[in-house]
Amino acid sequence: MRCRLHYAAKNLLPSPLASKKAWSSAVAVAPVRAMRVSEPLTARWLWCRGGTLRKYPLLPREGVSNAVPPLAKEQILRAIREAVGGEGLVAVAYLMGSYADGTATHLSDVDVGVGIYPRPGIDAAEAAWLAADIEHRVTQELFPDYEADCCPEWLFDPVEVVVLNAPGTLPSLPWMLACAVPAHAPDPAFQAALEELAFARGRPSGRQARRAAWRLKARWIVRAALGKTFATYEGLLRTCLNLAHRAVVELRLNVPARRQDLPAALAEAGVVSPRTARFVAEAVEMLSGENVPLRIWGNLRRNMRLLAEYALDVEEALERVVPVDA
Repeated sequence: MRCRLHYAAKNLLPSPLASKKAWSSAVAVAPVRAMRVSEPLTARWLWCRGGTLRKYPLLPREGVSNAVPPLAKEQILRAIREAVGGEGLVAVAYLMGSYADGTATHLSDVDVGVGIYPRPGIDAAEAAWLAADIEHRVTQELFPDYEADCCPEWLFDPVEVVVLNAPGTLPSLPWMLACAVPAHAPDPAFQAALEELAFARGRPSGRQARRAAWRLKARWIVRAALGKTFATYEGLLRTCLNLAHRAVVELRLNVPARRQDLPAALAEAGVVSPRTARFVAEAVEMLSGENVPLRIWGNLRRNMRLLAEYALDVEEALERVVPVDA
């Protein structure tokens, strides 16, 4: 009996002589239409770098043992409530990100959003201090034994807190709150006003929110790599790893044990080139040391275009595989 993949390849995919656009359209819908056949789909086809069509394993999320999130959602919500319950400035607090939409893995951080009243806009420094304080409390509650390494501490924070009504955050509210779960709402009127502001043009779906998030990450990396905006190199690499994590989850690849190994997982699947994946991994390793020689900084700066190439390849793979909501 033909498997689902053979059925899709023979009956749904165009001729090898067809245009790349025709192949892209067929590849996007083939896994969905092939569900009519009874046997399981075991692989997915992707246009990779250089215009080649490549197959890689499609792993069911429940079958990837190392993709099981280490924390329960209710445990996180309880920790957020305990952290902000005594803070009089907090009018509402949300659990956001992958833990809220059910796509978290053991490499995911806990994203928390808080709304502060009474005024619609607050001082940036005040917002940063409050966010850092709440971040510390939630981290102590959820990860009491966590100690960041002194050198690569920039690589990952288990908890990240953002003030939702701080300057610069309002344009991103629709995507941040699309799948957010309220954890603490002592002022329902403030919560309603904040959500009305966020969803004035309609509430995006979870898929639309994730798509907006990875587009913002990829394009920020490209702009920074081209010198169009300021960014620290550590911030760029951290965003590269976050983008890689999202791609590994969306493409249903096996999640590696360490964040540093995410680019290699994408290179193995043909999503990015081995050269760009190796550069990201080596840059992370170099900047995780105690002392970074000046010549290393020069080499990293000269090769920032590789970060842009890496980000564009990841974004292209995500755009091809993840369907757009109607």
